[in-house]
Amino acid sequence: MENIWKLILSALMFFQSFSFQTLQDPFFHIEPKFLIFLFVMALALINISMLFRFRKIDRSTEAHGLKGFTKESNMLAMALGILSAIVIFGFIVIFLLP
Repeated sequence: MENIWKLILSALMFFQSFSFQTLQDPFFHIEPKFLIFLFVMALALINISMLFRFRKIDRSTEAHGLKGFTKESNMLAMALGILSAIVIFGFIVIFLLP
């Protein structure tokens, strides 16, 4: 499964580099507000998810308390990922398109 994800990611990166080859400086046309927003959003999501994970592991006293923890944490990560994608998309539509 890991190799399949690596293949998909490399294909996406190749497509991105192929689509940006006609631009002279593609990274200098991105507004700093947008980059700062993405950076802060990523840091917040990573720290919040780590906080919940450490709290759950530290508070569990028995092994059966962690049963299904990986499945639950993966489902929560997918939900947060979809929510953050919606927020980033909204930010792009509201601030960058007009």
